[in-house]
Amino acid sequence: MVAARPPAVTNPLWVFSLSVYAWPGVAEACLALQDRHGLEVNFLLAALWLADLGHDLAQDELAHLERETSPLRDRVREARTVRRRMDRASIEYRECKQRELALEANLQDVIYAHLVMHHGGSERLERRRDGAGVGFEARAWNALRRVAQVPDPDPRHASARHALRALLEAVCAGYARRGGGTAVS
Repeated sequence: MVAARPPAVTNPLWVFSLSVYAWPGVAEACLALQDRHGLEVNFLLAALWLADLGHDLAQDELAHLERETSPLRDRVREARTVRRRMDRASIEYRECKQRELALEANLQDVIYAHLVMHHGGSERLERRRDGAGVGFEARAWNALRRVAQVPDPDPRHASARHALRALLEAVCAGYARRGGGTAVS
C-alpha cells in the first residue's frame, strides 16, 4: 500500500487496511515483506482482517484469490515500478502515487467481494465471531505464514519469518495501544 490520500472506498477491508497500515511499524513491515520477499501487502492485510473477525484464510481461498486478482496485481506492480523511478518531489510522482492507491483500492474491492462470497455473505463474514479476540495472534500468525508460503521451522525462510513476525508484533502493539477491541473501533 502507498501512504497518500486514499480513494473514497468504504468496504470494511479497505477501512481496516487504512487504519492498521497507519499504525507504527506496520507500513514498514509490509513494505519489507513486499520488496524483499515479493509478498502481496493486500493479501497480508486481508489475512489480518479475517483474523481480527475470528476467521481463517484457507489455502484454497488464497489460491483462488491469487488467480482471480493476478491481472489487477500486475497493474498495481507496474504503477509502483513507474512511481519508484520518478522524482519524489514532482507533481507526476504524486499523481502516480494516487493512481497506484486507486488500483490498490480496486484490488481490495475485488478481494473483499471474493471473501464475502466465500464466507456466505457480508453479514456472516463481518459479524465478529464470539471470542474473536481470543487467539488472534496465533490465527493471524498462521494466516500470514500461509500468505507468505513460509513453513515452520524451515531455516531457508528465516528472513521472511522474521519480517512476518515484525508485522504481527506491530499489529499486536497497535491493538494494545487501542486497548484491545477491533482495529477500527
